[in-house]
Amino acid sequence: VGWKLKTPLHICSKPRWFEVVLTAVISVEIAIVFYLSFVHTLGWDGLLNWEIKARYAFANGGVLPAAYFSDTGRAFSHPEYPLAIPFTELWLYFWLGESNQFWAKAIFPTFYVAGTFLVGAFTARLSRRTWLGLLMAALLFFVPQVTVEVGCARSGYADFPLSVFYFAAAGCL
Repeated sequence: VGWKLKTPLHICSKPRWFEVVLTAVISVEIAIVFYLSFVHTLGWDGLLNWEIKARYAFANGGVLPAAYFSDTGRAFSHPEYPLAIPFTELWLYFWLGESNQFWAKAIFPTFYVAGTFLVGAFTARLSRRTWLGLLMAALLFFVPQVTVEVGCARSGYADFPLSVFYFAAAGCL
């Protein structure tokens, strides 16, 4: 079964009309998630856990000082949490040349895009039907925990990015 699943998916050269419609729907959904991200502020985790670490590292030349991890006054920012998201923000700040929270909000919808593509590709690979993969990717938008609830793809919480990492790891097996 594993050998059969690893064979490449044969994609038709000409997409059917409903595949084009589903692709357009997915594109609109992605645009909506980016829009929602830019008009709302980051959630508490995005501000107090990730943003503070990214700004602190940016102000110190890209390195979180060792004193940060032992300072009891900064315990509210959870120094023990993983640094993947703060360092992604830090990379963006270095790329921009300034620490700008508005553009840091673009990181989280990017994980939504990756998750959408992963759901579509994984479903298409398992079912051998491109339209079914596109349908599942389009339906991801309608899960409230993904788009509008606390911890959603646009809020700045680590829940959705971690789920995308785990799903990518599970899909590669």
